[in-house]
Amino acid sequence: WVARRTRPALSFESLELASNELSSLPANMSFFKSLLELNLSSNGFVSDSQVVDPNTIFGSLGTMPNLQILNLSRNKFRQFHSDTLPQDNANLPDQERAFPKLNELILSFNLIEDYEDLFYPAI
Repeated sequence: WVARRTRPALSFESLELASNELSSLPANMSFFKSLLELNLSSNGFVSDSQVVDPNTIFGSLGTMPNLQILNLSRNKFRQFHSDTLPQDNANLPDQERAFPKLNELILSFNLIEDYEDLFYPAI
């Protein structure tokens, strides 16, 4: 019989990834169970990418179950990309919703021209 010491799961509430030239994210970020705040400002996220579908980025971000504050400022988004998100999101149970706990979304200094491009029933 061998006793093994198990490591506690890494747990943090805030993640600062600003100014890292990121242009994509993992397809599923639900493993960030304790994450409350994510700063992705000043990266390389764009609405007009030929390589990374911006809907995939927003779909990925929407999988974080406890995310409350999301900073996407100073990127090149033209809208809140919701094509891959559930269109009846507001009526779904929390465990099935995209962005179930989000209460602050920062999209300043992007390329958004019309406030209607920000509407999504999750928020």
